[in-house]
Amino acid sequence: MEMLQALEIPLETVTKADIEDLLGWPENETLEFNEALPGENGTPDPWLTGGNVTKYAKREMFKEIVALANTAGGNFILGIEESDEKPPVAKSIKPIRGCVDLAERLRRSASSSIDPPIPGLNSRGIETQDDGSGIVVFRVPQSRSAPHRSSDRHCYVRRGDESVPMSMREIQDLTIHLSRRIDELNARFERLRTEFLKWLEPLGKYHGGVIGLRVTAVPVGERLFLDRVNNHANEILKVEQFRALIAGTTPIVLHPFQDGGQAPIPVFRGARREFHEDRRTTWFSASCDGVIEIRSRLRWVTSENTQSGKLTNMFYLGWILDAVANVVKAARSFANAAGVPECEYAMTLEVRCTNGATDIPLRIGYLIPGADDLGEIESPLVVEEPMSMSDRDELMNRVTRDFFDACHQQLPQPEVLKITNWN
Repeated sequence: MEMLQALEIPLETVTKADIEDLLGWPENETLEFNEALPGENGTPDPWLTGGNVTKYAKREMFKEIVALANTAGGNFILGIEESDEKPPVAKSIKPIRGCVDLAERLRRSASSSIDPPIPGLNSRGIETQDDGSGIVVFRVPQSRSAPHRSSDRHCYVRRGDESVPMSMREIQDLTIHLSRRIDELNARFERLRTEFLKWLEPLGKYHGGVIGLRVTAVPVGERLFLDRVNNHANEILKVEQFRALIAGTTPIVLHPFQDGGQAPIPVFRGARREFHEDRRTTWFSASCDGVIEIRSRLRWVTSENTQSGKLTNMFYLGWILDAVANVVKAARSFANAAGVPECEYAMTLEVRCTNGATDIPLRIGYLIPGADDLGEIESPLVVEEPMSMSDRDELMNRVTRDFFDACHQQLPQPEVLKITNWN
């Protein structure tokens, strides 16, 4: 059966018309409808008359969300009347008051009630009436952190169009399966790291040293595939110049890792763009299985450090954050092109020096050239544990915090970094 647009496009772009297209569509393993907030003993939930959502309603809905995350992911939609058929089909829209506020409240509650929290869980209220009433959609990823428990302390799984408790054997099997997937993910990251070191080695050996940056994103959960990446490379490997706010007030433009560069070229099972400056070379690549990577190498140039009297090399945090943001953007573009827009990614990052004078430290400059330096770091600086990309702003803040900490610097307050032109 062909997938409906409302179920495959990014959640933030779903419209009232897309929801209307769901009418007549059956529930299945990845789709669950609820007409209204579940009421205990047949009593309507107080939210419908201006009160707060009850614990009972949340518990019943979170069972469905947990079951989707523990199985194959999918959509839980609140505000759709179902038919009496088996399996039920969407019969009509039953708008719920304050759907936008309700979606946010339920999402926050789910994050604190479901154990462990579901990475990448998203919700949105979509108004279908002028008074602000409408439906609530939960977009639930297939989770690599499964099995999850609902607030009633039970694990659930989807069987056909129903959510049912998992047996202990099913919990054990799922845990083993996901452990293997995590091992596969770590093995893939390690292979990419080895390739990166080989890519750095020639310059380090024959030109006195090089600073290298690698930002790698690998899809987790659902598997992605594009047979001809180069057909989509102009969008996936498009370089964006990102604007940001520091500490909530100071606007900056992240210094781009490079602009222009050659057009994307096909490579074995993927596509790549290359950028060349006098001392700097960068590759921006996408593989057919959804792996996105930026590699950048900068030849040593030493300058006098007036504070320590030592020679040093400079690598700017703005370059690093710009590379991270472009990898995040490219991963989402790849997932959209592959027809799995809500696929979750994990990311690793490393900065390292090779050869060169051993007494020359790696110095990290601030976000933009000309600002005060952050300080020196030990090489290599490697993020060993894959970071989730489901919350883009939190990811950018985490990377920023890591580098401030590595340089023994206090973070700006109240916020660290917020990208203002995500698309």
